[in-house]
Amino acid sequence: MPACAVLAQSPAPTAASGTAQGSDERERIGVERKAEELRYSASRAQCYQRFAVEDCLTGESRLHRETLDSLKRREAAVNDAERRQRGEEALRRIQDKQAAPPARDLPQERERNRQAQQDREQRSADHAASRAATAAQAPQRRQQFEDRQRAQAQKAAERAQRRSQDAAERERYDRRQADAEQRRADAQRRDAQRAKPPAAPLPDPSAKP
Repeated sequence: MPACAVLAQSPAPTAASGTAQGSDERERIGVERKAEELRYSASRAQCYQRFAVEDCLTGESRLHRETLDSLKRREAAVNDAERRQRGEEALRRIQDKQAAPPARDLPQERERNRQAQQDREQRSADHAASRAATAAQAPQRRQQFEDRQRAQAQKAAERAQRRSQDAAERERYDRRQADAEQRRADAQRRDAQRAKPPAAPLPDPSAKP
C-alpha cells in the first residue's frame, strides 16, 4: 500500500484532544515525516534503475509533496485543537473566578484592604507634608543661594583689586629702582668730572724763547 494511503488513514485530532493527545499526535507526525523522507530518497534511487527515469522522478516528487502536505494539515489541526483548548481553559478560569465569592466579603480581605487604604493615605499625607516643607524652605534656600553668590562675587572683586594693587605697587617699585639707578649714574659721572686734573695752560705766544 502506498505511504500516502497509510498516512491518510490516520485520524485528525479533534477540538476535544487534550495536551497529551496533541503531543502524541505531533510525535507520530514527526516519525512519519522522517519515514517519508527515507522512502522518497529510496524511491528516487530506484527511479534511476528504470527506463522512464523522468516520469518516475516526477511521480515520486508529486507523491512526496502530497504526503508532506497531509502531515502539515494534521500538524495544523493539532495546533488548532491546542489553541482552542487553551482558550476554553482560560474562559473556564474566568468563569470560576467570577463564580467564586468576592474576596472583599471575607474578614481577612477586608482588613487587608483597610490596611492598604490606610497605607496609601499615609503615603499621600507624607508626600503632601514633604511638598509643603519644600515650598516653605524655598525662600530660605533662595536667600542662601543669593548670599553665596554675593560672597563669591565679593571675593572675586577683592582678588581683582589685590591683583591691580600688586601691579601698581610693582610698577612704582620698578620706577623707584630706575630713578635710583639714574641718580647713581649721575653721581658717578659728577664724581668722575671732579676728580679729573685741570688741563695745562697754553703757551704765551708773546714770550721769547
